[in-house]
Amino acid sequence: MPAGGSVCGKGSMATVTPIRPGQLIARLSALLLDNAVLATIAVVGLTLLITAADLVSSDAEAMILSSVASAVGQYLLLRNTLGRIGLLAEHPNRAIGSFILASILIGIGLVLGAIALVIPALILALRWTPALPLVLGTERLNATEALEEAMRRTKGQALAILPAFLLTFIPNVASFVLIVTEVAGETASPLTYGAINLLGNIGLVASIYLSVAVYQETLDPDSDVRAVFA
Repeated sequence: MPAGGSVCGKGSMATVTPIRPGQLIARLSALLLDNAVLATIAVVGLTLLITAADLVSSDAEAMILSSVASAVGQYLLLRNTLGRIGLLAEHPNRAIGSFILASILIGIGLVLGAIALVIPALILALRWTPALPLVLGTERLNATEALEEAMRRTKGQALAILPAFLLTFIPNVASFVLIVTEVAGETASPLTYGAINLLGNIGLVASIYLSVAVYQETLDPDSDVRAVFA
């Protein structure tokens, strides 16, 4: 489908594929194992870069550098993973704008959901899980279409995604605990900053592979794209 193409009126987009929690976790595990080397490189590289920014830059500069590094890392990792399983769109670089916009919209949505209550943010995080792969995948949807299609594919399936999501979120919880106990108490050392960023980047990379796993699980079984890895 060309960039900006509508998801409406496509028969192959009409079916909502049921997600089985156990199968989703198995697919996530397989993706992590198959991409272990690249995932490790991404985690270590991002951790070193972001930790260096934390130590030598102001808070605002460090936040900007961290955000840019994380976004670039997500894009490259997601692009590589989709390419390895044969689900990458043609000319994916043309989708960079949509990828950035979708990431921003997801971030804004999660922040607003968290301000309202924690539960709405969690539901949005679960429902939007396959959004970024929909931008860079064979559908190559634009940002708003990807969010809409992600919501359609995960309708009624948030609880099925939740167990795998919680597994990928464990490093983020550990990172938050370190922030509260060490940084807030002004006792943080460079090693502490490194540990915080390491845990956060493990969670980030794991979430990328979860997004691909959910994307694969929710592909229409009758579509040609599903046959690529069936």
